[in-house]
Amino acid sequence: MATRRSARARGPADVEMPAAEPTAADEADPSIPSEHKSILKKTPSARAPSPTMEHEEEDHFDALFGALMPADATVALVVADWRAKHGADPEAALAELYTLIARAGGCAITITKDELDASTGDEIGARVVAEMVAGSVYADDPMDDSGGRGARKETFKAFAQNFSDFWDFLLRDSSETEELFGDENDGDGDGGDEDDAKKDLKRKSAKTTTKSSQSFSSPLFDSVSDAVALFSGSRSRTVRVAATKAGLQLVTSLVKIAKAKAETRDTKQRQLDSESKKKRPNAAMLRALTEALVKTQTRIRGAERMIADAFTKIFTHRFRDVDASVRAACMENIGKWMRSHPLFFLSDVYLKYLGWSLSDKDAKVRRTVLVALRNLYTASNENLALMDTFNARFQPRVREMINDVDASVAAEAVSVLEALYEAGVIPREDMEPVLALLMDANGKIRAAAAAVVPALLAGDGAAALAAAEDDDQGIATTTKKRTGAGTSPATEKGAKTRATLMSLVNIVKGLGGSRARTAAAVDALWDEFGETLSEWSVALDAFLWEDKSAQTGKSKKAPSKNVASGTALESEQAAGLANLLACSVRRARGERLVRPDGVVRPPTKAQKESHERAREAFTQSAMRSLPAALRKWRSDEAVVTPLLETACHLRLEHYSLKHKESDFDELTKIVGEIFRAHSGRRAMEACAGVLFHAVREGSESLREIGLKRVEQAFVESAEKLRVAVAETAAAASTKKTSKKKGASSEEHLQEDGAQFRARVELARLNALLSLMPPPSGSKSPAVRDLFDDLVTIVVAAAENTGTLHPRAVALATRAAAMTLSHALVVLVARGSASVSALEITEHVALRDALLSSVVALARTSVEALENVGASGDKTSDASSRLGLRAVPKAAVAAFAHLVVVYQRPRAAAAATAAAKLAKMDGADDGPIDPADCAPAPVFAPLELSPDEDQFRVVWDACNQLLDPPSDETNPAPVSETGTTDGEDFGDEETARLAYALSICEAAVGDHRFVAAELLANRTQSGLWTDHAISALLGDLKHLGPKAVGDVIFYSLVSAFDEVSSGDPDDPETTVAMEHAFEEFATRLAHMFNVGSARDRVVCRHVVEEGLKYVVPTSAPEQDKLSFLSLGLASFVPKLAALDAKNFLAPLQLVVDAVDTEDEQNAPLIDFAERIAGRAKGTHPVAPSGAKKQERGAPNPNPVEEEDPIEETQDDGDVPIKIGRR
Repeated sequence: MATRRSARARGPADVEMPAAEPTAADEADPSIPSEHKSILKKTPSARAPSPTMEHEEEDHFDALFGALMPADATVALVVADWRAKHGADPEAALAELYTLIARAGGCAITITKDELDASTGDEIGARVVAEMVAGSVYADDPMDDSGGRGARKETFKAFAQNFSDFWDFLLRDSSETEELFGDENDGDGDGGDEDDAKKDLKRKSAKTTTKSSQSFSSPLFDSVSDAVALFSGSRSRTVRVAATKAGLQLVTSLVKIAKAKAETRDTKQRQLDSESKKKRPNAAMLRALTEALVKTQTRIRGAERMIADAFTKIFTHRFRDVDASVRAACMENIGKWMRSHPLFFLSDVYLKYLGWSLSDKDAKVRRTVLVALRNLYTASNENLALMDTFNARFQPRVREMINDVDASVAAEAVSVLEALYEAGVIPREDMEPVLALLMDANGKIRAAAAAVVPALLAGDGAAALAAAEDDDQGIATTTKKRTGAGTSPATEKGAKTRATLMSLVNIVKGLGGSRARTAAAVDALWDEFGETLSEWSVALDAFLWEDKSAQTGKSKKAPSKNVASGTALESEQAAGLANLLACSVRRARGERLVRPDGVVRPPTKAQKESHERAREAFTQSAMRSLPAALRKWRSDEAVVTPLLETACHLRLEHYSLKHKESDFDELTKIVGEIFRAHSGRRAMEACAGVLFHAVREGSESLREIGLKRVEQAFVESAEKLRVAVAETAAAASTKKTSKKKGASSEEHLQEDGAQFRARVELARLNALLSLMPPPSGSKSPAVRDLFDDLVTIVVAAAENTGTLHPRAVALATRAAAMTLSHALVVLVARGSASVSALEITEHVALRDALLSSVVALARTSVEALENVGASGDKTSDASSRLGLRAVPKAAVAAFAHLVVVYQRPRAAAAATAAAKLAKMDGADDGPIDPADCAPAPVFAPLELSPDEDQFRVVWDACNQLLDPPSDETNPAPVSETGTTDGEDFGDEETARLAYALSICEAAVGDHRFVAAELLANRTQSGLWTDHAISALLGDLKHLGPKAVGDVIFYSLVSAFDEVSSGDPDDPETTVAMEHAFEEFATRLAHMFNVGSARDRVVCRHVVEEGLKYVVPTSAPEQDKLSFLSLGLASFVPKLAALDAKNFLAPLQLVVDAVDTEDEQNAPLIDFAERIAGRAKGTHPVAPSGAKKQERGAPNPNPVEEEDPIEETQDDGDVPIKIGRR
């Protein structure tokens, strides 16, 4: 054969090549025209064998690749053209096929007929990889069909789909002729030249595969599958992805072919059976149908053999590909094959691949396998019968996957278990772990678990019905049919809703039944059971059910879990239903019961209208049934408290519109009675919330009714408090006179009747005062003098002359602070024009007196706690210690509350200035002049700024509460599961108080020493304290880097003062304290990141203030030099290199002025060397013992690392990086 030149090597007038290489017949008779006109672009010819021949750049968007790129490409015509070329010149057509796969993988290459004939498959694959390594690739991945703005992206947008359709049309069109199944009768043909050509093609195609052909062979399929298998094992990922997609499409098309042939076979079989049953069958038709049936069956077997061959060549290697997307594509396609051809694929030979991939390391692959299994289980029950062995082996793995680290995988595993449960494969007990996922923190998992609940309820109902039929031998069914014949659809719907509600109550009970768990369960179940939970009438009427058997005196069976209509609720069931109702009302009004996963969007107009409609519907139902339910369950605190919480959502205007003020008066009367009947905190707060709702909303007549009930509640509590305090004082006086020698010193801490009554009345007053002030015009002396009575209790406790229990003292302290704050709000609301200076003076006197009493109480409470800890008395009960800790908490809370609330005059002035600015400029976010935020002159004395001594006393009380408790007196807290939390000894309330106190001192103080000393508790006082510190630094950053730097510096100075004040005669203690201080400084420095511009500014300020502290003049203070090496050294690596250069010059002057040979100056010299190293742009390593490597001992040969951070000193808004545990 003569050597052919490249198409690019020809002249300009001779560049077009024929669509295909001429066949032998064409060469013999060139006058015969071609019967098929090609629509493909012209394919470049083979390269010249000489490697030194120069070529022009080839067109890599021609042939099959170029024909499949347009979005309007007719793939069927492209396939028809390629099949015609394959019939004329198989080798040239196969070369185009190889080129198509390589280009689909991103390689700009052309594989010619001669190269295909002269090379092995490995050589072709190696050349493709070499071309890609050399840079012969497309700018974008052709298989990426995501599209984009780029012209090349738009060009490839339709290629991936056309690429898949090409392989599908190729096999399916070939299956309609003898081309795909042409070798099915191999050995029985007449053995002409055509068979010899096919055998020769088969022999040549064997060069590209390492696996021998199967007993059934199709030349077209063998050639195509070998080409796809070759590139599916390429080292190039993109080529491998493209070839794998083609291979999977081949199997998919073969499955469709087998399915279509099976349908044809069934049709032929029915026709044959019908013809055979005739009295005089047509013999010719019988023969034709029999031959067609045999031929179709043979083609089905051939298609299945080709499926097995392609599966072995491609899938068995690619299902474990290193690329997760390839593995996921394999699992997705095998799931589709199993659904389409279950009799072939639902065997252990193929199911094992799904089972193995359940443990894949990539979440996408695991999720894809679970989706495939779910679709198989829900497709047909016959699939389950074929998968019994697989289910027995891999069901435990599926149950484990509900706890997968990936939320989407866990959610899909829940759906698979649901399908297995509905099919009866797994029992009800195995679904209990799924219900526990209703409490999961991830919203997807909660939603997936909630989707399972309807199936579980249906199964439970069917099981209960079957059990009832078995127990009563059909009597229950007969009775049900008889009684159900006359019931209306509304009654049946109500009974079904009641059964569903009680089933949900049982589910929540199994999850723990607490208030928080009920809220989480309702939030998860709302999408599935929102309509059922919103049946307010059914839920409220359930509390009014009466047991008919109890009224008639008949015996009754034990109550079942599924409460039917007409059966009274037990106390536990009523409590569960009440909590469910309370959470449902909140959720129906749009309240978020759990923290959402993402950003919370404001409700739309349609959602707001839906929430209002839900409130309207609840009000209509509650007006009719809620008072009766409260009256019936008034003695059961667990039931009546959630019911009271629902009353806060009533739209009170309906009482006025329907002229039912008497009903509203009756409702508030019941609430007042319940308020006096129970001593639980939740019940008191619920009653106070209802009364506050009555005062705030509704018409004037309704508010008057509410105010009357509020005044009555205040009067009764204040008067009974006076009586109880007097009784305790009398009892204490009696005990003092008759006290025996050797009596317990903590006897006064025990609560008796009077003590309990005093504490309960104070708790009631706290519940009321937390929402509303005492009535101003009350005629009761106890209400008028309430503040004086409360302050008297606080003063007596501060002077150690009080007779009340510590917890009662804590409640009195909080109540006094709230009473005073209400008085301040009233003064400010009246305005500066209507308030006299005398009123302000009297109010300030009351405030100062209370503040002094609170500070004294904090000091006294700290001493009491220290005395209990020093005595080591283990006989005191836990409640007494808890009471002693409640007093300093209340003192700190009252102090911080007063500091915050007395900034209200300034806040009111700022709000007024902002309103004026918005009115003038029409903008709400304009800058406000600080001078405009000053309060009115008459309100100026109201501003509160406690001195440092007061802050110190209160902080000492709070800091003592933050200290880790000893194992003997205060064991570690126990979680809900019964396990000790270990390091989580921090108290959330105390951490919040410490944060509030730090913010108050930072706002009104000068030194921010509270925040500085709070930092010393980082990683030492529990997780809650660490969270409080993180929140504190996050808030201080709004004041600027200097504010954060001051806090860090004062914290270091405070800790260093403790080190310096140690005993110099005890060197071991001194060394231990220095080491602890160095670790503390290192912990503080680790909170900052050198990559943050704001953090670098903070560290610069810390180092600057530290140098001023050590070197206030030109000469350093010798006793503070260790502060440089122990405290500031950890902050040097966090400096910008330019900042270090600015520190270096003045620091070098100080070093030159001292004696460098003196060991006392070693810390100064070492610190100067660190600054010099940082000025060069390096990170100096801390000395041994200060900063260790991640593993092993300190590095003896420290290496300076180059600083990749730019030298900037800007104060950009870069957040401080806070380390979290």
